[in-house]
Amino acid sequence: MLALPEAALRELPQQTLLIHGRDDRVIPLEVSERLLRLIPHAQLHVFGECGHWV
Repeated sequence: MLALPEAALRELPQQTLLIHGRDDRVIPLEVSERLLRLIPHAQLHVFGECGHWV
């Protein structure tokens, strides 16, 4: 479940940087990958050897 509806995410005009820790046990990487697909001007950086507190 996302905090905003998918339609709202698709309309974000801002450049967006998503960061995710590869070893995050709270939120799966698939959530950030989904956001990357939904937000038009997004980039995703995955940090190795990092958990939820990236």
